[in-house]
Amino acid sequence: MLAGFVPRQAAAAAPPTRHVIVVLVNDTSIQNWAFTNLPVLRSLVAQGSLGLMNSNTSGQSVPPNGLLTLATSAHMKTVGPELSLDASGTYHGLSVASLYLAEFGHLPPTGSVVSLDAGQNQTLNAGNPYTFTMGALAQQIMAAGGTTAIFGNADQPFSLTADQWVFDRSGALVAENSQGIATRGNVGDNLLHAYTGAPFGIALNNQLLLQDVLAAYPTTTMTVVDYGDTVRANLWRHFAVSSAVANAATAFSLHHFDTFMGELLPYVNRQNTMIVVVSAAPSDLAVTEHESLTPLLVVAPGYQPGVLSSGTTHRYGIVSNVDVAPTILQFLGVHVPTDFFGRPAFSIPATHTLSFLSALGSKLAFQSFQRLPVLKTLVYYIVAVFLLAIGYVLFSRRSRPRLKALLNATMISVLYLPVAILLAPLANPMSLDASFTAIIGFTAIATLATVYLSRNALDRIWAPCILTSIVLLIDLLTGAHLIKNSALGYDPQIGARYYGIGNEYMGAWIGAACIGFTALLDRARRSWLIPVVIVFFVAIIAVMVTPDLGTKAGGAITATAAFGVLILLITGRKVGLKEVAVIGGSIIALLLLLVIGDITLHSAASRTDIGRAGLLIVSGGPQQAFLLIIRKLGTDMSLIQGSYWTLLFLVALAILVTVLTALVGTSRQFQARYKYLGSGFIGAIVGSVVGLMFNDTGVIAATTCIIFPIATILMLDLMQPPLTLTLAANPEPQAGSEVPS
Repeated sequence: MLAGFVPRQAAAAAPPTRHVIVVLVNDTSIQNWAFTNLPVLRSLVAQGSLGLMNSNTSGQSVPPNGLLTLATSAHMKTVGPELSLDASGTYHGLSVASLYLAEFGHLPPTGSVVSLDAGQNQTLNAGNPYTFTMGALAQQIMAAGGTTAIFGNADQPFSLTADQWVFDRSGALVAENSQGIATRGNVGDNLLHAYTGAPFGIALNNQLLLQDVLAAYPTTTMTVVDYGDTVRANLWRHFAVSSAVANAATAFSLHHFDTFMGELLPYVNRQNTMIVVVSAAPSDLAVTEHESLTPLLVVAPGYQPGVLSSGTTHRYGIVSNVDVAPTILQFLGVHVPTDFFGRPAFSIPATHTLSFLSALGSKLAFQSFQRLPVLKTLVYYIVAVFLLAIGYVLFSRRSRPRLKALLNATMISVLYLPVAILLAPLANPMSLDASFTAIIGFTAIATLATVYLSRNALDRIWAPCILTSIVLLIDLLTGAHLIKNSALGYDPQIGARYYGIGNEYMGAWIGAACIGFTALLDRARRSWLIPVVIVFFVAIIAVMVTPDLGTKAGGAITATAAFGVLILLITGRKVGLKEVAVIGGSIIALLLLLVIGDITLHSAASRTDIGRAGLLIVSGGPQQAFLLIIRKLGTDMSLIQGSYWTLLFLVALAILVTVLTALVGTSRQFQARYKYLGSGFIGAIVGSVVGLMFNDTGVIAATTCIIFPIATILMLDLMQPPLTLTLAANPEPQAGSEVPS
């Protein structure tokens, strides 16, 4: 069915007439660009589109890994700083061409620059659970009849571990194809000269570098300039006696780069040339300040002054390193392979972009910094109160009204915590103390208000759950601004997700809706509410699957399974094999509709992961589907092992088993007291299980979903008398029994 929607690959294009100049200023940050006096760069920023770039790789975020990722449009890693050499030269007295011949079985082209690490890099990445073509950017350019060139290096005369010359020609990775070949270039040490005050006492010779670039530019499709002074400045920080000396080295390297750009630009034809200035990895100082997004500047015809975005991120001012290769290929008119992970970046008109992105970078760095302490505190708090509550229910031999009231209030606070963390960004906290104050303050106020406004157990359940469901729905319909800035949302610096709804709030939304709306049905005892509840469930599924809203295929599967079972139960139907088959068929039909809609309604540049996954499976067959499953399982296993989310999930699971064991033989009485809430438990548990199975990092979705039924059953267990232990002795209590205040 999908085959008809797969775009046809264009016929091999004629050699491109456009040019690209890529200037690498690795190990620099947006703060370096914003707070260093760089008049030429600022002029370029005013003419082009600037963005913050996610710099993740399959290894560390260091220049070699980042550059190979950029050139392949897939997360990659390398054996270390690239050893690329002029093919006509020698290495330790041996011919470079003969060394290359021994590795690849053929001689390199005359005048080329070749990698002696290409084979090792290929082997190192062979186990990646996705298809890729190493050096795909240069490979595609050369396949279309184009050429590449590389000039410059980041060599150092010594390092922290060796008192000898260190080769670092990692910039060549951008210009080299899958065989480790760049058409031409100069990466030798003849481009360096002694320079007083420069890091390591050496710097690129701007005049020689300019001569080489200008000689190649008119006849070269993509020219890469590895301005290694910035890398040397970053490394020099480990030798500098003070931060002032280290900062001066960084400023020197950037001024030197700015001077070079000022000398180069008058010779560049702006009508047919794209200029890309990028840092493939953050500086060591930026990493210590929790800022790993790096700057990417594109100046080219078709790119208005403003900020960058892409179909990968769908975020204002944010792109990914895997977007660079498709951006360049699209400009050159060269085919962009369907197995690229990135999409072409595009411009959004804006002003004051440098100051805006500098502030945004700081804000996102704080968001990333606060994420771990906030989430760990959340998890450990819930684990602690869950264990205290179940311990009291199981082992207390005396009635302790005050302790029971306190534990009951903690269960209410657990139900409010997800929405409290969601609303915390409204207070605009810019410190960890401010974040905790906002979260604790909202949770405390909401919990106390709920305790004192109602003593009915069902009111204390449905109020926080339905509030969570409604706030999430409104937020997603209005751009997900709260989720994007929440510690329980997603982090652009991690890059697992940039838009829509993540696993954290997807699980919480399903769990809260299952428990909240069924508690409301039991409290209200109005049959006309059932259709209203069903409509809300359908609305959640619709938002989950809509590409411009939730964009969560795993969430759509999870919600359809959980709500499908729940709708059957609350409407009085049994769940048998036939009903399970109908729900499964509905999920498949929904996903097919979603994939087809995404492919037909969105261009390749703006297509979501759902549509791209469908295209890959159609074009690559079962192998692509298998790799997709393996990648998801690998992500799950890496998180499950030793994760604090796993701790909470196991504690919740143990409590669930304990409670279900205690309820054996009393399910009929339970159903008499809570006609609909029991169905809500089942729906939430189904959602937790399906969420674990069908989502990347599914343990997070499973955990945030299951905390709602666990907190609810513990709250009910804290009633007088305890629900799961003495319900059989009190078979027909009144619905919504009151609990101590």
